[in-house]
Amino acid sequence: MKQFLTKTIYLSLPIVLAAISMEILLRFTPSDYTHKKAYLDQHASEIETLILGSSHAFYGIDPAYFKTKAFNASHISQPLNYDFELLKKYQDSFSSLKTVVLPISYFSFFTQLETSDEAWRVKNYIIYYGMDTSDKLSDYTEVFSNRTDVNIKRLIKYYLLGRPAISCTHLGWGTSFNSKKRPGPVCSRQNSGTTTHQG
Repeated sequence: MKQFLTKTIYLSLPIVLAAISMEILLRFTPSDYTHKKAYLDQHASEIETLILGSSHAFYGIDPAYFKTKAFNASHISQPLNYDFELLKKYQDSFSSLKTVVLPISYFSFFTQLETSDEAWRVKNYIIYYGMDTSDKLSDYTEVFSNRTDVNIKRLIKYYLLGRPAISCTHLGWGTSFNSKKRPGPVCSRQNSGTTTHQG
């Protein structure tokens, strides 16, 4: 029995070390979540207009056109309860905040991120924003909250190709569906129903 346990440990050790290494590397991969967290940490006290919401706000509202100091803190599939969590997290830092823009869509009142096709995004709020919004152990890790092939592609994209997974401007506006980058009807692409797995 002792010999069996010893062999099992030796065989599983490389897998454990690989998982730990992948977890560390993924956490140091820049994304929209790390970018917006860093911005809020540094500039929350300066923000006068805060934009929250889901992809409709992420892609639809550019803070650069506001006369006030604005920032877009929305994320794809971000539901109302996570908007509220973001407000609570920085409420003591929003000393200049005057306006909160919160777009409401038809799905806003009944969608829960944890039970949606985008449930893998929960870990981004837990790991990068420090929220405690889930009881699932997998939501506290990068490795176990997404498919292995997806995580490997993310590592290759950043560490080998030098392409961080940041798809927003400095002020948080999503640019993936910019007409210059995506020729053709934007609506058909946004409403295609496809689910993408990324950071």
